[in-house]
Formats: sequence, C-alpha cells, structure tokens
Amino acid sequence: MMEFKKNYFWHVSVIIIGLAIGLVHHIYIYPNFFHADSAAYQVLASAIRDEGVLLPHDFFYGNQLIMLKISPFIALANYIGFSGYKAYAIGGAIAICVWFYICNLIISKYCGNKYFSLLLSTCLFIPLGMDDIDFLLGQESHLSNVVLSIMICLPVIIYIQESKKSFLCI
Repeated sequence: MMEFKKNYFWHVSVIIIGLAIGLVHHIYIYPNFFHADSAAYQVLASAIRDEGVLLPHDFFYGNQLIMLKISPFIALANYIGFSGYKAYAIGGAIAICVWFYICNLIISKYCGNKYFSLLLSTCLFIPLGMDDIDFLLGQESHLSNVVLSIMICLPVIIYIQESKKSFLCI
C-alpha cells in the first residue's frame, strides 16, 4: 500500500491513459464496426442492470467468464445514466482502462522500468488490424484473456530464465 501512495500520480496517469485509449477507440473507431455480436453485450448489460446481479438468470450458462467481459462495465455506465451506444462506449472505455491498468502493473512488475512498461502496455492496446479493432478492443471478448495470459506467462518465463533449467523437462 505504501508503494501505491508513493506513486499515486503515476497510477492515476496510467489510468487516465487507459481511459483515453478506450474513449478514442469507442468514440472514433469502433462505431464504424459495431454489429450484432457487440449488441449482445448490451443486452446482457441491460439484464445485469435490471436484475441487479452479475449473472442474470437468462444468461446463466454455467459460464461465469462473462464477468470478465464488457457487460458489467456497460451495466455500470447504464446505472450512471448513459444509454444506447453511449453506454457501450463509456462502459467499454472503463473496461479498457481497467485491463490496461492491470496489464501495466503486471508488465512493470517484471520489466522494472515503469516508462518502458507503459510503452509496452500502450503498444498492446493499439489496434493493428481488424481483429484487434473488433475482438480485442471493440467487443473486448478477448481482452481479458490476453491480459490474464500475460499475467500467467510472464512469471513462468522469468522463473525459467532465472531459476532451475530442469523445469523445462517437466
């Protein structure tokens, strides 16, 4: 906690950069690509808001991974007072902001330089193709998977590089 208080301005700056990336993407880029798959997340967000639970009855498939997607953030934007695509854009920007911050924390933990980790995180969140525009930052159906994969792979890579090489045989 002391580390966070000491670098408070840095953490707030990272959050603002993540929010800016999300807002720019959802306001200027993604409206041209919005389609029915994206609208399904809005329907789920409406059900979350209406029922007041993260796993609405009609969407309970035994798959709790929907909590890692964009829908809870859209529901938050709906609760704040936004509706339609504005709720999708604000909720999506907040979700990108959260995953950007988590990604930056993970990378900075293992790279040591906070500026370099911010650069790497920013590069990861810049869409380079249609799939990045749609699946990674638009619907955000793959965003949590990418960040959580980084969270798992980086420690394993560091362990392999710095510890027992016999770990590769297992």
